[in-house]
Parts: sequence; C-alpha cells; structure tokens
Amino acid sequence: MKTTDENGSKSVSAEIDNCAKCGSCRSVCPVFAEYGLEKKAARGKIALCQAASEGALPLSEGLDEALEDCLLCLACTENCSRGVQTHKIVKAARAQLFRKLAKKEKYGAPFPAALPEAVPERSGLRYFLHGGENIPPIRCPSFRKTHAESFQAAEPGDTVLFFTGCFIDHVFPAVGEAVLKVFTALQCRVVATDSQGCCGASAVASGDMETARSLAVENIEAFDGNHPVIVACASGGRMLKFEYPEIFGEGDPRRKKAESLAARTFDISEYLAERIGMQVISSRIKDRCRQPLTYHDPCQLSRGQKIRNAPRTLLEAACGENLIETRLSNLCCGSGMVYGVSCPETSKKILSKKIEDLIRSGAKTVATGCPVCMRQLSKGCRDRGANIEIRHTIEILAESMGL
Repeated sequence: MKTTDENGSKSVSAEIDNCAKCGSCRSVCPVFAEYGLEKKAARGKIALCQAASEGALPLSEGLDEALEDCLLCLACTENCSRGVQTHKIVKAARAQLFRKLAKKEKYGAPFPAALPEAVPERSGLRYFLHGGENIPPIRCPSFRKTHAESFQAAEPGDTVLFFTGCFIDHVFPAVGEAVLKVFTALQCRVVATDSQGCCGASAVASGDMETARSLAVENIEAFDGNHPVIVACASGGRMLKFEYPEIFGEGDPRRKKAESLAARTFDISEYLAERIGMQVISSRIKDRCRQPLTYHDPCQLSRGQKIRNAPRTLLEAACGENLIETRLSNLCCGSGMVYGVSCPETSKKILSKKIEDLIRSGAKTVATGCPVCMRQLSKGCRDRGANIEIRHTIEILAESMGL
C-alpha cells in the first residue's frame, strides 16, 4: 500500500507516523463500542494500514472489509491529543483497494439500479440501492426541476447560490422549499443552477476517486464566480469546503478554483446566524415551536465543519425554552455516508442507541442539518414505533417565521 494520497502527497504517511498508539480513539468510536475489537477502532485500522504500507499485509478483500467498518465520523480525530486524521488514512487505503480489487467493475460506481431516470447516473443516491431497505422514496420531478422558474439568474446584490445535493433534490424537497421561503423573506435572491451535480461524498467514502474528482470539477464550474454558496447538507458542505481542495494536487489549476469555492461556501445555519445575523432573524420570528424539540449534531457538520452553535442559536430563536439537549446529541446516527450500505447490521446497532437517547429526551421533534441523517433517524423512529418527527433546522425556522 502506498502511503501517499491520490495527489502523491506524503500526508498519509505523516498521519500514520503521528499515531502514538495510546488508544484514546477507542473511548469514542461507535463501532468499537459495539464489538470491543482492536481492528474496529482507529488505532487498529492505522496499524493495518501501516502493515500494508510495509508489505506485511496484502491489499486484499480482508483488509477492504476491515476498512469498510469505519463511519468516517471524525470522533477519533476530535478526541486525539495529536489530532491524527484517521479518515485521511482510511480514505487513501480505500481508494487503492477500490482500484486493486476492481470494485468499480464488481459493484458499479455508483451501484447500478432501477432508479427513476430523473436521478443522475453518478448520484450518491445510487449507493443506497445496495439492499432494498436502503432505498429512499424518490420524488419526481426533482426539487430543482419543480422550482426552476423560481431560480432567477445571478445578479449583483444579495444573491446566494444554493447547492441542493442529491437528497434535497430527490428525497427531501420540503427542505429546499424552506430554504427558498426563508431567503426570499430575507430579500435574498436564491439561484440553484441546474448544472450542479452530486457532491461526491459517497464516491470518496467508497474509494472511487475518479468519480469524485469528476463531480468536483462539475460543481466547481457550476459555482464559479464570487457569490456565496449555501448548503443545507452537512456532507455536501464538508465536501465543498474541505475535500474539493484536497482532491487536486499543488500546482493543479483546478485547485485554486476549488479553494475559491471553499472560501465562499457556508452551511445554511452558519450563513443565517453569522452573515445575516441573529438580530435580523429574531425580528422575523412570529410563532415559536410549542413542543419539546431537540437537535442532532451531524458528524460532518459538528466535527467536519466545527459548526455546533449556529444551528442551536437559530433553534433557540425559533423554539425558546422548548429546545432541549439530549445526552448523546453528538453520537453518530450510524449512516456514515455509505456505512449503512456496507455495514448494515452495525449501522442499525448504532442507530438504536441514538433512537433510545431521543426517546428518553421526551422530544416530539428532532431537528438536524443533514438530509442523510434525516433519512436514517426517520427510519430508526419508524422501526421503533417512536412518534418523533425528524426535520431540518431550516424547516423549523421557516415555520416559526410564519412561512
């Protein structure tokens, strides 16, 4: 196994060497908590990758299976005194295994399946078709097609570009509609270009860097310019902000464009709370939420983008004292982009802990900032018979503004 990333950078080797093998990662890893096996924790996975890099372990199906058993939730990195970025090591290894084991030919990338033609061939939604219970209900026509006339051309002034992502476009159009309502009420022009595509998070997580790079180029061109880009999907936001610049090596002219896009990209809660400002938002609140509501921290938002306060600030304005905290608000829901597809049984176990925590809280509604988490939590509540509604933060805000 090479200890360089896709661009030849030695960052992966440096991350492996930086691990002190202290085992602090074991105390926060949701997967390790279920099994107690060393190979399930970050330290164990780093040891496997180190052995593979030294030629002591082949790039095999066994190694692939071990490395698939990682949520990429970033809990280990956040808890590590040295800040070892295990996700970088795991993703670099998955990319090499993807090529070595010809996984694109074996599984398809994304997995081929009978999705409506409206869903693009390279959409991350197709990864969820590797097992019937993972098929989300697909809305046709898509959100962007339905509201095409609402998206006017970008002009100087208060214009924001809206990256919808696959789930909002095809599964949760109500989230996109709430975005339109809120920003229109705030006198901001919203543009959602139809040339945008999947963010590529599922491709990166599976090791298909060829597809991920192609999608990155597509979106960088779609959002070229100077306008801010708002994202209501935690995974998509992390991709645009952090992953895209790393996909292209130093000296690649596309990297500068990727960095420009990253600097202009904001999670929707971040943009509203900090750019628009809470004084403006609070002045628009008309009817606060009247039932107990709690917030679930998406891994790719709270740890991936360090955004924890902004969504809570918006929800406090919308709900007041009805906003409550749960003990495990930052526990991963178990979806992990493609983890629910590759490791469904463990995903269900982790989800079960999350649902138990939500039930104990007494909340009637759970708000979150990630459509992938929304799908996972909704499924968990249905399976448990829990009468808890799962919604996006922007939907709660729109309702409280009387929209």
